[in-house]
Amino acid sequence: MLKSLSKKKNPETTSRSTIFNPLRQGSRSCLGMDIGQFETKLVWVKKTPSGFQAASAKMLSFPPEELVDASETENLAEERRGLSVRNPFRAQLKADHDKDNLWNLEEVPKLVQRLACSLSPQIAASDVAVNLSMAACDIRGICLPDSERITDSAIQQAIQEATGDSSPSSYALLPNPKADSTKQRTFCIPSEATLLIASALETNKLSPWKIDGLPWCKLRLLKMMNDLPKNHFLPILDWSFGNPTLTLIAENKIKYVRHLNVGGMQAVLAGAERGFGMDLPQAVRWLELCFESEFDADPCALEMRHWAIQCCQQIVAEIEVAMDFVRWQFRDTEISRLMVVGGGGALPGLCRALQSELAIKVEPWSLKLADLELTSEFAVATSLALSGVGNDRR
Repeated sequence: MLKSLSKKKNPETTSRSTIFNPLRQGSRSCLGMDIGQFETKLVWVKKTPSGFQAASAKMLSFPPEELVDASETENLAEERRGLSVRNPFRAQLKADHDKDNLWNLEEVPKLVQRLACSLSPQIAASDVAVNLSMAACDIRGICLPDSERITDSAIQQAIQEATGDSSPSSYALLPNPKADSTKQRTFCIPSEATLLIASALETNKLSPWKIDGLPWCKLRLLKMMNDLPKNHFLPILDWSFGNPTLTLIAENKIKYVRHLNVGGMQAVLAGAERGFGMDLPQAVRWLELCFESEFDADPCALEMRHWAIQCCQQIVAEIEVAMDFVRWQFRDTEISRLMVVGGGGALPGLCRALQSELAIKVEPWSLKLADLELTSEFAVATSLALSGVGNDRR
């Protein structure tokens, strides 16, 4: 966990919980919020004596037009809210837009406001756990002199020198497989971003619990499964809109994290936008269809398939470099499968293309929670939500 945001609920929030969610006492609920460059994925989980309740939704992260009038407040008419537990999110979210949706910290408060207006009171009373797009995060090695103690101030100074940014960061230390290296690897987020998100949530009467980092979200996904055998590494690929991130895990520990420089879906979609004049939603839809046999004769689908396969080849090249390094650094290491999370894993054709290029088995993540089928694009949000209703609230 990068930064704990546990807060004592203010009286107004407690009142809302009592009025709208009488079952909250004696059970726990959490909203996982995975803020991506293109879409924000939401998973809500409530733990009850009889099991779980769950719901999921997606919304555009930074659309070009406002979807919610800034003058509207929490006194929205009930018909504007999804009050059903099975469908608690407002379904009417604008899908047509004419430009890319990229990470924009200044727009985060508006995103949180739209989210708050879309939630049922039951979900709005839950704690919120957040993961940020890797576009807002940084993985790098920082140099610390051998004689210097690894203190917070020393790490902050080294991060500021490495990034050229004098503002403080929320950071976590990553394992460094190179035992003889003088560098300490860090995963960091500008403190401005974490504080802005916490403030935006509280302004909209939502309860921030924590902001977490992608590698730890993926580690929790693995803990939901059976433990890996000893000396068996599992690579987990977050195939996102931007450049993917690869995390290798063994014995329930993060052993290696690599932010890939190529292979994000944005590159494939940008080719479709340039080549065929599609907007982003149209390009996403064509990417879903281009591997289907009935589109084999369609020049547009064939061209998109070609771009997608090139994207897979670029990803495989970087994955193989990472796995070769791990096999060299950790002797007698076995790697037999790759788990895929993120939007790329939710597209079967894209996963088949990746499988055709990779020697190990490719497994898109999925989970059935209560009566809800969750696909790989909801993996990180699910990890966040389930961490919020777990027994350990660290």
